Amino acid sequence: NHYAAMICLNRFPIRIADTGGSPGTPKSHWKITHNMVSKELMDRAYREFGDPSCAPALIEPDGSVFHALDREPMDEQIRADAETVLAHMEKTSEIRDGYKAAILRRGRGEHRGVVTLFYGAPRTHAHNDPLNLSLFARGEDLMPELGYPMSWKLGAAWESNIFGHNTAIVDRKDPERHHHWGCKLDVGMAHAFVDAGPVQLVDLEQEPYRITSHRADDDLEEQPSYHRPTDGRPTPQVDVYRRFVMLVDVSKEDFYVVDVFRLRGGIEHHLAIHGPQGRASLSGVRLKKQSGGTLGDPTGHYGKPYVDDLGESALDSFSMITNVSRGLLDGPASITYSTDSAGVRFITLPEEGTLLEAGDGRPPANPEQYKLKMAYLSRKGDESLSNTFVLRTEENRLSSQFVTVIEPRGSKAVITSAQRLEAKTDAKGEVQNAKCKMQNAKSEDGAFEPVCIQVKRKGGTELIVMQPGYSARVVEAEGFSTDAAYAVATSSAGRPNRVVLFGGTFARIGDFSLKLNAAILRGKISAVDRARRTVRIEGFPDKLNLAGQRIRFHNRRHSAMYTIVSAQALADGAWKLTLDFDSCIGAGKVTGVADGILKSCGQMVFAGLVPKGDGTFVDRYSEYVGATVENASGGGAFAIRGITGIIAYYNQPHDVHIDREAHPEANEATLRVSYPEGSEFFVYDYGVGDEAEVLNWATATKSGDSWEVRSVGEGCRVSIG
Repeated sequence: NHYAAMICLNRFPIRIADTGGSPGTPKSHWKITHNMVSKELMDRAYREFGDPSCAPALIEPDGSVFHALDREPMDEQIRADAETVLAHMEKTSEIRDGYKAAILRRGRGEHRGVVTLFYGAPRTHAHNDPLNLSLFARGEDLMPELGYPMSWKLGAAWESNIFGHNTAIVDRKDPERHHHWGCKLDVGMAHAFVDAGPVQLVDLEQEPYRITSHRADDDLEEQPSYHRPTDGRPTPQVDVYRRFVMLVDVSKEDFYVVDVFRLRGGIEHHLAIHGPQGRASLSGVRLKKQSGGTLGDPTGHYGKPYVDDLGESALDSFSMITNVSRGLLDGPASITYSTDSAGVRFITLPEEGTLLEAGDGRPPANPEQYKLKMAYLSRKGDESLSNTFVLRTEENRLSSQFVTVIEPRGSKAVITSAQRLEAKTDAKGEVQNAKCKMQNAKSEDGAFEPVCIQVKRKGGTELIVMQPGYSARVVEAEGFSTDAAYAVATSSAGRPNRVVLFGGTFARIGDFSLKLNAAILRGKISAVDRARRTVRIEGFPDKLNLAGQRIRFHNRRHSAMYTIVSAQALADGAWKLTLDFDSCIGAGKVTGVADGILKSCGQMVFAGLVPKGDGTFVDRYSEYVGATVENASGGGAFAIRGITGIIAYYNQPHDVHIDREAHPEANEATLRVSYPEGSEFFVYDYGVGDEAEVLNWATATKSGDSWEVRSVGEGCRVSIG
């Protein structure tokens, strides 16, 4: 039921890579009638496991019941189970970290809405879609993908090109990504995922433009800002590529989304925006029409290559966009897309120096198939560095924060205005003004100022504070102050009626305060039981409501997020947690050992470690990096640097490289004892010694004269006055 779990509005598959049809295809009436799991397998699962959730998949589009020819029909029972399941089935928000898909869901029936983000990298049928954002509401796909390429020859320039996705682009470059030998595919990590009811959030990071090896092996200050490979176009070095998305409910019918995309590296940043095919309009900005040409070249022609800022010939989405207009933003601006039954409005809250460019995009394989209004927000840094090979310094790294409020809408808008507020920060005991001039960067936390926005709508106002990392800075805007990573205060008629706090210790508005004992719950794994999917955590405080929360396990190279199914406080102060999924992400047989190496042969689908010959490595696929290897009895546990090999062939050699910095004892003799030839090994997402953390949060909602409070821990306090 994995694929069924990722269906949006019971109609649309999550938009990843080749999924989705072209914008010219009416998708609002599609019904999901099958997926990659065959009905034969679903029938077998239903019979062998007795799982009624499989029953709806066995109902054919014509209402008949599928059953394998060699099995006894069970039509009446299957129909009954299918009706029961469908009557009670309401999908909730979830993060599928193994697949790298985050799904925020809200509402019921026709008022359902779904926001999805993808932070993975398929080994095949992949697009350049890192941290791609999708929105489904009012029965429509409101941020559609361009779908499966109409032409394999031209697909890289349009459908799979990064400019055709709702994501960010650095220096007008497609990240180096192919699904064959020599590729670099980066799987991202989830920093936070919380469903707090009226407010939900997800915080994701990926490294699609990173030139050098995976996170922990880089001395960032000694790396070039640009890399010019012998077999490809120059690639920028980007060390911050992070997206934060918040879903805010305002009624049973309506909601909106706050999207913050943070970038650092390169000399030009773009954020791509497009809605469904239909009518498109802009407000809040005066655009100047370009006389002819394409978005890539004012003197060029549709479908023809152009020369980019690095002097390289480029054939990409910018070659396919004509009727171009552009204008500099000096305040909020809106881009609205409307169909016959729904629409979506993007309200951009720009920082200084943001340009808006828009034009009509058409697919190169068939320009008459459809026309879609494509919009891009862009910022430029020091253009004198555009074709140089220089060291990354604080002075030449462009940093940007693209802030957008996204409102799905019917015939009338709910949001009346949205604006970015000037914040005051108290980082060192004294308050100072913090304006968002983002040219220079000093550290991941210090590179970006807090984002404070105000959203006014029918029935109330939200003040929203978001700051990078967990810096514990006190931020204040319009009377709302907090040290949280993310916080929301809702007011009606000038009085607060809802306060939500994530990753902080307090939020205060007027005479109301919401307080927590800790911003983040931190501990360590001290024991695991793989068969029962349980972990023992030491370091968490007592009196916690952990069931249903997301827990992140990480070390210096690896990160994984799971949902806590149940939690038991133990007598010695530790916690026993049962998790939702099996932690095994690979397995193989040992064919030999060497110092720090387990040799194997088989198919390790996430392998991608490439030795450079000098003792260092390049990560061509990062899923195994920093994971834990164990033998069949759970012994011989080591953190690994990665696994060599590619996926192009079956039964190929794979070397599991132990992290020798963490395990200098992993020599040939030691490994031979734990991993004799012919024995099995297993690769897991986490292991003993890995860090464990849960983002602490709380909500307070006014009900009459009192406040209803929900929180992870029992140390949540409300005070008035």
